Amino acid sequence: MSCGRSMDSLIDRVRRVMYENQLVTRGDRLICGLSGGPDSVCLAHVLATLKDEYWLDIVLAHVNYHKRGEESDLDESLCRQLATELGLPVYLREASASDIETMSKHNFQNEARRFRYEFFESLCEKFNAQRIAVGHTADDVVESTLMHILRGSGLKGIAGIYPKSGTTVRPLIECTREEITEYLEANRVAYRIDSSNLGEAYSRNRIRNTLLPYLREQFSPQIDAAIFRTSRIARIAQEFIESHANRLWTDAVSRSRLGKIIISLERYTTSDEIIRFELLRRAQTELSGLVEHRGSMDLSLILDADRLMTRGRTGERSDLGAGVMIERGHDEVIVFKATELTLEQQLLFPGENTIEDFNLRIHGELLPTPLSSLRFNDEWEVHVDASALSMGDLTVRSSREGDAVRLLNAPGSKKVADIFIDRKIPRALRSEVPIVLSSGAIIWIVGVGIADSVKITEYTEKALKLHAEDYVIR
Repeated sequence: MSCGRSMDSLIDRVRRVMYENQLVTRGDRLICGLSGGPDSVCLAHVLATLKDEYWLDIVLAHVNYHKRGEESDLDESLCRQLATELGLPVYLREASASDIETMSKHNFQNEARRFRYEFFESLCEKFNAQRIAVGHTADDVVESTLMHILRGSGLKGIAGIYPKSGTTVRPLIECTREEITEYLEANRVAYRIDSSNLGEAYSRNRIRNTLLPYLREQFSPQIDAAIFRTSRIARIAQEFIESHANRLWTDAVSRSRLGKIIISLERYTTSDEIIRFELLRRAQTELSGLVEHRGSMDLSLILDADRLMTRGRTGERSDLGAGVMIERGHDEVIVFKATELTLEQQLLFPGENTIEDFNLRIHGELLPTPLSSLRFNDEWEVHVDASALSMGDLTVRSSREGDAVRLLNAPGSKKVADIFIDRKIPRALRSEVPIVLSSGAIIWIVGVGIADSVKITEYTEKALKLHAEDYVIR
């Protein structure tokens, strides 16, 4: 497979990739991941070669997982030796037995990656480094793209591995393993082979060692280059989509007080289908925190969710995966984590109360002289009869099943759930509506109204003024 210009040397290819993708700026300090394998060894050697040309300050970083016994120690030894030969500092992190045990309880590859990148990021902070350089190659792009195609991923997955993501850069992204091996042999640079890459335990290994050789033999010797081109086209298309989706995100997306993502239903339903898909992908990614797997979101979940949001009924929900749900409201689409919290806290008045669970502040002030103006309330600043309250037993919490109250001047008591429906408050946001109680009785649904039982009357001798800030429902 040839991914660059045929006349490029490997170092020229790296120069071009760094320039075209703005991977580094002259004078940057880089943390360079070094495993001891050919890809990372080549990366370290190439960056060291370009060090003076780009005024780079390079720090090598190696993680020893002790997963392969003596082999792991030999990897570390080679990394130390290479650092000495290149005249570069190298920093090591060793995984303890408890670290390995914890990683093994989950997906080891993902957990090892998290462990490794935590180390790289700590070195970035320590040395004030601007970039993390890793040795992903064109072959890695091909394998990643093919794996995502087999999973039924969208464009983001088919695009494979990007030259740059955040502070992580991949200067070898257009170089093949064959070219890298030739470079190392020509420059007499030693490297190690990870024996675990030769097995079939992981799906990526099966793609590399079984599927791709079969495709080359049975379909086309140039299948790698074809898949690489497909990934690049997908990346260009995805970047175009993201640029349009970003504008819509800025204009039509907001956050609830507790971080749920709220999208204007009108703007959502009138957007192109592919833009809607990108909004859902981004919302799921942000709430799930699975940034490194954002290309792996199940396309069928997006399709199902989009169908409900564009043609479903108010209140219908769909699963976006990774513990994230989506709900169609009257005027909005809400994306949220499936776990709902039950929140409750005591309030002390007079004074200001910060309710961290609600991201809310409620200020209470006793007013000794009742004024006629106190009879008039809005939903966020209210006046209630202090004598009707148990001042030592005031609490704020989220709604509960069976809650009921007679609102100000209402003909009778009504379930809070029905009040929410009348006010068109989406089900996904109802747990964020604070409810203030006195001795267990509701006196104020913040953002909705006060109970009739605590209203200011001609007999009121002292009023409690309550003011809430940082609210979600307006």
